[in-house]
Amino acid sequence: MDIHDSANDLLDTHIPGEKDLRKTKRGIIRAASDFFRFARYSLTLSEQRIIYYAILMGEKAKQPFSPIAMPVKVFTELSGYSGGRLYSMVRAAANGLTQKNVEVAIKTAAGKLSYIAMPWISKVEYVDGDGVVKITPNPELREYFMGTPFSTEEYYYLFRFRSQYSARLYELLTAHAFKPISDFDVDDLRARLGVAKDKYTRYNGFKARVLAAAIEDINEFTDLSVELREKKGAKGRVQTVYFMVTPEKNQKKLADREDEGEISPRKRIGKSGGAPDVETLKERFMQDLEKAFPSPLPHDEE
Repeated sequence: MDIHDSANDLLDTHIPGEKDLRKTKRGIIRAASDFFRFARYSLTLSEQRIIYYAILMGEKAKQPFSPIAMPVKVFTELSGYSGGRLYSMVRAAANGLTQKNVEVAIKTAAGKLSYIAMPWISKVEYVDGDGVVKITPNPELREYFMGTPFSTEEYYYLFRFRSQYSARLYELLTAHAFKPISDFDVDDLRARLGVAKDKYTRYNGFKARVLAAAIEDINEFTDLSVELREKKGAKGRVQTVYFMVTPEKNQKKLADREDEGEISPRKRIGKSGGAPDVETLKERFMQDLEKAFPSPLPHDEE
């Protein structure tokens, strides 16, 4: 079976309507709680969408962590973006994912944590002109997404989150779901969220750009309600942060809330006003990819 045949088997490659797109993006990402709790990685929203999409499609095909064929056009439609050059940029991003690592923590028999770094994606194959990217998630990660106990994340959240740190914070909090209060050392939390050492070095910037933005996304779009508290240490510096977490047990799935008109698929609900329009989102997505991959691949077509 070639890549194109595989794509047709796994995905409906017609251009779906808006309601069909939201339905296609439904699914649950499941991972062992310890994986979400201790793993360290830094991914943009677009990178995380690609990775989790590959994992989710393998699960739906009952072949977890097997190669999946991702039609570029379908993926860009699912992401809410369009444009000729964007397809090749997504291809470049998918190839770059083979360089993205996750640091996994494993408890040894002695009770110590052993850290192992491995790539999220083991192989990316692209046939020029087919418009299909074949992605193979790293099979060594499969054990962390199988068995119990599970922490879960609705895949559709990734298409509504605005901050790249929202999904990672959500994963951390759901991994501690048995605790109504989760506390983290600030420096350790920065590492778990994948914040670069030279970014938001002052706590106020970290709080505003990372924590507050992620909490706003989580409160608006997910099944959790989160409040932030702080504890200062030496010299008045915030040393520990506490997340007061309340599950919204009767919360409907996000796509269902959109279908029933409880939340607009194009506008945010909240005190801070409307969401960026589609053109602004496109521009941000392009800037994100161009920053990570400044040179287009050979034979790129505009």
